[in-house]
Amino acid sequence: MGKDLSEFVFLSKGATNIVESNPIPSGAFEQTLYDAVRKRINAPIDQGGFGGNESFGLIDSDEKLLRGSTPFLQFLVDETLEPYGARTALLQDLQDPRALEAVRGRHYVDARKIVLRGTNKGYEKNTPIFNVLKEHVGDLSTSVRVSGLRVVAWSEDETGYKLKLVPTGEFKVTRDDRLDSKWNEYKFTKTDADGMPVDLTKNGNGRKWFTSDQKLSRLYLNRNLYVISNTEVLAYSNEDGRVVVSSRVASAPNF
Repeated sequence: MGKDLSEFVFLSKGATNIVESNPIPSGAFEQTLYDAVRKRINAPIDQGGFGGNESFGLIDSDEKLLRGSTPFLQFLVDETLEPYGARTALLQDLQDPRALEAVRGRHYVDARKIVLRGTNKGYEKNTPIFNVLKEHVGDLSTSVRVSGLRVVAWSEDETGYKLKLVPTGEFKVTRDDRLDSKWNEYKFTKTDADGMPVDLTKNGNGRKWFTSDQKLSRLYLNRNLYVISNTEVLAYSNEDGRVVVSSRVASAPNF
């Protein structure tokens, strides 16, 4: 008989919200989480599922390994974990030393955020989602990071991913010109409370920050520990993608 998420206990460690030990799910927890997410993706739309929509980027696995990463997958896994006091990572969570070490040289992880810019450039498949989010965001004279979103099935969508991102009660818009293309390939050594670079410099040492002039893009940490906001294909995923789990509170309930 398979395990249920309610059989696990999640605790943060120290002053941060990153999961104690490895923040990337493994073992029985990974398998149970894979089961829960795969079941939701494959469920019929009229039963609250997504009809097998492949845009989530969850790699099929007989071993029930949670492989792949897209913004859609991060939002869905977050919704799955939230009732148990756990979340998928925001950008600031991905700057925790344990998260950086878990990702370094091996993986990439999308943050639970999306980036909008006030341009008409970009991948056409993103246009339906961009238009919906723009109604909630408003002015885009300055680029924005958006969090507090939930992914829902969108059967009526003819030109996009057949998925919609809609605001939750945590919906937050942060205007930030560091997302503008003028900062592309600048370097940094420090981040602020939101996980964003604070000491950007064109020349020098440090990690790289990638931006673009695309109207919609994802925001993720790659294996080189670069922070990237210039990838516009929201459904691209591969075996190196992972989910990083953080705690919603300092001491979370069982899951």
